[in-house]
Amino acid sequence: MNKYTSDYFSKKASEENHPTRSYYKLEEIDRKFHIIKRNDTILDLGSSLGGWTEYSSKKINDGKILSIDLIALDIKVASEKNVYYMQKNINDIDIIDCIIKNGWTYFDVIISDLSPSTTGIKSSDQYQSFELSKRALDMAMGILKEKGNFVCKIFESEYVKEYTDESKKYFSEVKNFRPKSTRQGSKEMYIIGKNRLR
Repeated sequence: MNKYTSDYFSKKASEENHPTRSYYKLEEIDRKFHIIKRNDTILDLGSSLGGWTEYSSKKINDGKILSIDLIALDIKVASEKNVYYMQKNINDIDIIDCIIKNGWTYFDVIISDLSPSTTGIKSSDQYQSFELSKRALDMAMGILKEKGNFVCKIFESEYVKEYTDESKKYFSEVKNFRPKSTRQGSKEMYIIGKNRLR
């Protein structure tokens, strides 16, 4: 059996007591692109299952993580001392003001695993994913530090090139990547932006 099948990573997450297989996606992205440093301040968008927040929490030392989602964060992950949680819709017009009012200013890294509520209608799901990805990028341009890093999920579609080209305006390096731990048949992929330009 190919060890990179979905069953492998689902089983591995269970055995290693991770709340979700997505832990391994960010782990693979970080190992390949060196996104997260030991003392970073991180914003995690779409964090409810907790995989990306958990990985980030283990990676940083004196840094801290703000996780935002409409759904409550996994209890075990939320209990980590460097994890803070905000139950909020990222499409709210006051989202950035709310973040700042809660004591956060600029972030070293913004990671987004946002996903739409899928309908099974391919074109609609792709467009909704694109819209969420744009929202994450808009937020990054407001509160990501110069030279900061950005990771964002998007569904494979005709919109990927447009999104990639737009991202290149703001980062010195932009890459498209599909982690090996992605479920077979999934259309998820990730845009990695390194070193935000001034």
